[in-house]
Amino acid sequence: AVGKGGWSLWGGGCCGEGAGIVPCLACVPCRHGQLGHGGLEPVREPRRVEALHGVPMGDVAAGGWHSVSVSEGGDLYVWGWNESGQLALPSKALAETRPPAPASVSQPEEAGAGAGEAELKSVNREPAPGAEAVDFISIQAFPALLDLPEGSEVSKVSCGSRHTAAVTRTGELYTWGWGK
Repeated sequence: AVGKGGWSLWGGGCCGEGAGIVPCLACVPCRHGQLGHGGLEPVREPRRVEALHGVPMGDVAAGGWHSVSVSEGGDLYVWGWNESGQLALPSKALAETRPPAPASVSQPEEAGAGAGEAELKSVNREPAPGAEAVDFISIQAFPALLDLPEGSEVSKVSCGSRHTAAVTRTGELYTWGWGK
């Protein structure tokens, strides 16, 4: 549901099934932060994404276990599961295939984040001899502002189960995530 100045996201199903009006009761609740509320539990009724309250949104897309949105100003926000790099944040899967590319991420300040709510889960892996330690972000439970190269403004987004695509206002296409 779209309201001026924010989005409401809810759901309890797996792989995007049941998100919205009819929850998928046959599935174990997914716990990947894809709703953007900071927690990892299902939400049965529409709830505004407080981290984005007051930021007018122009587009939103949902993958299997991640979500992305674009503000009317062209800013891109990402949250949810990042196991395959679908949020463009450091991930184990991408680090195993190539050196990590730096992504600039800003965390919106979340008022009232209480106990039991997870902002992100990171896993630190021991580096190979001569390499630097890298923190991998597997779950980003709050929306994070992602900066595309050269300050590009995004107009549209789309998600697959393990990848994301964005089109800029100048018509450039960016994709990231699992490419196997």
